[in-house]
Amino acid sequence: MKWRDVLIGSIATLIVTILSGVVIYYLTREPRIEAKENMVFLVDNSASFDFANTKMAVASIILVNRGTKAANNVAGEIKFPFGHIKDKKITSPSGANTEIKTIADSSDKYSFAIPRFLPNDEVSMSFLLDTATAEPTVTIRSDTSIASKVTYTEATVGPEKPSIYKTLGLTSVPLVLGLIISLVLVLFAKRKVFKQPREACFNNTAFVLMHKGMVEQADSLLKRAVDEGKDGSYAIANYALSRGLLGHEKESSTLLDAATFLANTKHERAVIQFNRSLLSMKRARWDDAKEQLSEALRLSSAEIRHYCKNSNILLDLVKDRADMMEMTGLKKQNALLSAAADRQ
Repeated sequence: MKWRDVLIGSIATLIVTILSGVVIYYLTREPRIEAKENMVFLVDNSASFDFANTKMAVASIILVNRGTKAANNVAGEIKFPFGHIKDKKITSPSGANTEIKTIADSSDKYSFAIPRFLPNDEVSMSFLLDTATAEPTVTIRSDTSIASKVTYTEATVGPEKPSIYKTLGLTSVPLVLGLIISLVLVLFAKRKVFKQPREACFNNTAFVLMHKGMVEQADSLLKRAVDEGKDGSYAIANYALSRGLLGHEKESSTLLDAATFLANTKHERAVIQFNRSLLSMKRARWDDAKEQLSEALRLSSAEIRHYCKNSNILLDLVKDRADMMEMTGLKKQNALLSAAADRQ
């Protein structure tokens, strides 16, 4: 081979290498992230009940700062065009609820202010209404931005930055199409599951209220269900939980034994074990709590994990224990929210 051919080949190889490097650099480089606030909120008004002469609804608004910059002078207004506010509860796993100042608090409107809403701060506001329709109008803004409403999926997973794997994966058309079809099917299935109507009964209403922190209201409904012989072992087991949370330990233990005697399905027994676990956590009997929760998950894993992710009671009990956060799936849920905020 002549030296000229060698030189031409080397130059051609060098040019291809440089061009390839430039292309790969622009395809795979991370976008420049600027510090900015990004407030989003999720409205969950799916828990509504209309039975007998009683109409109730629970509406929850979850506000999160998924940005990298604190939001200053946050002002929010929540209006309910239907019904009246009977009770409310404000919680925050990050402690931001201590910063909330109530501006207006009437039967159909709640206004608040937060002087400084830090990145990754989260506030959950739950409202009990005397109507079967809860469709709040929510307006939240800071000095420089307006909070945007997100869906359940966006709140759980959040936005995602481009990565080398997804960027390069775009060259594989069949793989991308397969992923898109799979994602559509999963989202459709999830939508179908979450849109299933809940049966209107005392137990279901009380269950939602109790796990949103409204234990006394739930206790009253569950007592009525048990007195009238309604809703079987579920009502008895949940009444046992409400009595235990209110300090009536002996009565709670007797009711749990009665529910165990009546239960004849795996899920009924799972609910009883889940409630026993919560009461053990309240009494700081962590070994018993782990054993009871493990049994509940063995009997009805999907449903119990769903309860764990949506229970304010459970979060308040285990937020300072890493082992229980891991076991209940709350650690993973918080990690997903943090990762979504980091990818913003």
